[in-house]
Amino acid sequence: MNNNLEFKIDTTEQYYLIGRYVVDFELIVFQIRFSLSILFQMQGLKTFEMANIVFGQKQFTAEPLISCFESISNELLKSIDEEEAKNKIGLTPKELSNLISQFRNKFSKQITVRNDILHGTHFISDTFIVDNKDNIDYDNLYIFKDSPNKYGARRIIVAEKKQDIILHLKDLNILYDEFNQLKVKLFNLVSSH
Repeated sequence: MNNNLEFKIDTTEQYYLIGRYVVDFELIVFQIRFSLSILFQMQGLKTFEMANIVFGQKQFTAEPLISCFESISNELLKSIDEEEAKNKIGLTPKELSNLISQFRNKFSKQITVRNDILHGTHFISDTFIVDNKDNIDYDNLYIFKDSPNKYGARRIIVAEKKQDIILHLKDLNILYDEFNQLKVKLFNLVSSH
């Protein structure tokens, strides 16, 4: 006689977390793209949409955009006087450049996570057959990505539980706030030149 139980679990939260991660990630990408367009306008571009056309091209995914933002920021910071910057934003141009570089490094890690989430294999099951109701994993979420390298097969575990995605979301929220603070400092410096 089989004593196994079959029942369904609500998986709405797992799908919500994955979707929320993608949305929050893209909000940062939008902020980077938007900031680049503003920087071009600050440098004399008369039509905002012209920069949007350039930075909206499909080649400008997250990594090229943040690379471009860092390069353009550093180019603009070259002409800013250290003392003036220190008085205006509390940082020297070099210190701001270092913060932008640190942001880029942290965001690049999230670019990898985002790509692994979107292109990974997701196991989210709403049906379980168990021998006893106390053995159920209500945190049912498993995402992996096969990513072979020159040494052979390799599997990257992106998430083993909902908490993994929640932690990535927290990282994105921190990065969103951090980017907004950096761009405000940069705009304050560039606007006077």
